[in-house]
Amino acid sequence: MRSSCEPLVLVVDDDAGQRCLTSAALQQGGFASLEAEDGERALSLFQRETPDLVLLDVIMPGLDGFAVCEALRRQPGGQDVPIIVVTSLDDLDSIERAYAAGATDFITKPIQGLVLSHRIRHVLRAKQAWQRLRESEARFRTLVQATGSVILVLDRQGWILEVNPAAEKLYPFQRGGRVEPDFMERLPPVDSWDDSEGSLCCESTIRALDGDEHILLWSISRFASAEGATAGWVVVGRDITQRRQADERARFLAHHDSLTRLPNRILLLEQLQKAIELARIRSQSLAVLFLGLDRFKRINDSLGHRVGDLLLQQVAVRLQGCLRSADYVCPVPSDPPLPQDLLARSGGDEFIILLTEPRQLDTAARVAQRILETLSKPFVIENHELFVTCSIGVARYPRDGTNVDTLLKNADTALYHAKNEGRNHFRFYSSRMQAATIQNIEMEKWLRQALARQELVLHYQPQINLNSGRIVGVEALLRWQHPVLGSVAPAEFIPLA
Repeated sequence: MRSSCEPLVLVVDDDAGQRCLTSAALQQGGFASLEAEDGERALSLFQRETPDLVLLDVIMPGLDGFAVCEALRRQPGGQDVPIIVVTSLDDLDSIERAYAAGATDFITKPIQGLVLSHRIRHVLRAKQAWQRLRESEARFRTLVQATGSVILVLDRQGWILEVNPAAEKLYPFQRGGRVEPDFMERLPPVDSWDDSEGSLCCESTIRALDGDEHILLWSISRFASAEGATAGWVVVGRDITQRRQADERARFLAHHDSLTRLPNRILLLEQLQKAIELARIRSQSLAVLFLGLDRFKRINDSLGHRVGDLLLQQVAVRLQGCLRSADYVCPVPSDPPLPQDLLARSGGDEFIILLTEPRQLDTAARVAQRILETLSKPFVIENHELFVTCSIGVARYPRDGTNVDTLLKNADTALYHAKNEGRNHFRFYSSRMQAATIQNIEMEKWLRQALARQELVLHYQPQINLNSGRIVGVEALLRWQHPVLGSVAPAEFIPLA
C-alpha cells in the first residue's frame, strides 16, 4: 500500500520487463509507482490518479512519447507535473523533440536505479520550489492589487515592471511604460535612492487624473539582483490627503468658531496678547470692542435655534464688512505684523473686535457707530423679517488696561452699562463704571437679604378728590429701609430685582 508521503510516479513504457525493473528501482528509492503500457492508458491513469511525476519512454507503438507528452501538457493540472523522458544515450534528436513537446528533463538508457532516484528527487524539489515561488508571487500580486496604496516596481532605467490599480487610478502609470519626468521631479533625485539605508521616505503633491491635487507619503526601497547590485526599486505611496485635510480642519476648529467661521475666544486671547506686546514696543494704542446682541434669546425661544444660528451667521458677515481691513481672520499662529482688525465670536450672541491701530481717539467710536447702523437694517431669514440691535462696550490700551484680562473685563463692564442705559448704543469704559458695577453687585447682595431682614416697607399714599375732599383710593409704595444706606428709592433697586 502506498504511503501518503511517498511521491507517485507514472511509468509509461511498452516494454513490460522495463516497466517492472523501473518500478522496482522506484520502490527501492522510496517512491510509489503506476504502470501504463501505452499512451492511451497513460492519459487515462493521469486523469484518475494525478501522479507527482511521469517517467515516459519515447519510442512506443500508437501514441509515441512526444505525442503523449504534448497531450499531458494539455490535461487539467498537466502543465506543472514534471515529465522525464527516457531515451537512448546518443539520441540527441529525441532529446530536442522531447523538450519541444514539454518535457522537464531526460534520462538515458540503461537506467540506473540510484541515478533515477536522485534525478526524480531533484526534479520534484525543483517543482516544489517553483510552486512556492508562484504562490509567493500570487500572494504578492494579490496584495499589490488589493491594497489602496500606490505601488510601482521600477527597474534602474525607470521602466515600470509592476503597477497596481490604485496607481493606475491616480496617475497615468502603465506596466511596461516609463515613469514620466514630471512625476520623477516630485521625488528625491534617483541618485539618492541607493544611498539611503532601508527605505527613503518623502512627501509630495501631485495632480491626479481626477484633476484634484493629492498629498502622498512615499517610501522608496531598493531590491537587489542575485549578485547583490541594485536591480530596481519598489515605490509605495500612501494618499494622506484626507488625513491632512482632517488635521487642518481640526487645527482650524481649535481656533475658530464652527458656526460663523470667525476666530474663537482662544485665538482672540492669543492675538490680543501679541497685539499688546507689539503695541507696547511701538508705543501704539489698541481698542477692544465687546459687542452683545440685544434680546437675542427672544428670537431663539420664539423662532428656534436654527433661525438663531442663521441670524448669527448673517450678523458675522455684516460685522466683517464694518472693519477697515478684509484681513480679519488671523492664521494660526501669526507673527507680526498683525492684521489691522480682528473679529472674533466670544460665544452665544457676543462678538469681540480688536482694533490694532486706532490712530485717533474717535476711531473706535466710528467703528462702533458703523456697526450700530449696519445691524439696524432688517435681516430676512426663512421668510422672517427680523430687527436686531446691539450694545457695545469699548476699552482702550493702555488707558483702560495694560493686559488681556483687564482690557476684556473693562470692555465687558462698558457693555453692561450700555445695555442698562437702554441698549442699541455704545459706551467707552471709565473708572466710574467699575465703581458703579461694584456698587450694583453689593446692592444686589443686600437686596437678596432685605426680604429676610424685613427691610422692605409698604407706604400707603392716599388719593383725595379735590372737589369733595374725600379719600377715593390709596397708592401702595414700596420702600427699602437699609441700615447703612438709609431709605433707598425704588428707581435704584427695582432695576436690580
